Amino acid sequence: MRMYVILRGDISMTPGKAAAQAGHGYKLLTRELIKNYPYLEPVYFSDGIGTNVTLVAKNFDTLQHIWEQLQAIDAPKAVVTDEGHIHPPHFDGSPITTAIAIGPVYKEDMPISVQRLPLY
Repeated sequence: MRMYVILRGDISMTPGKAAAQAGHGYKLLTRELIKNYPYLEPVYFSDGIGTNVTLVAKNFDTLQHIWEQLQAIDAPKAVVTDEGHIHPPHFDGSPITTAIAIGPVYKEDMPISVQRLPLY
């Protein structure tokens, strides 16, 4: 089982900013896992740390389409929204969706649209 974070590819993020946004996604999933999906914990953490995969979607529309597909999967999900940070040109302090996250799930249970995304 894996946790997935899918970052937006149409906004400029430094590697550090992208890593932070992915980290937020994994943290949100872990909180949701512990709170509402405790039966998945032993499977995900069976190797001690779990597996995380960070992917990139072409743009917000692609991310939104994937989010809609993920609703059919019974697993923790999260939307990562950055707010209050200034990092031109896309981060002006206003809320902006930077990523979506899901997991733990089996790779084969993910929609084909996600399986075909490139690694970040």
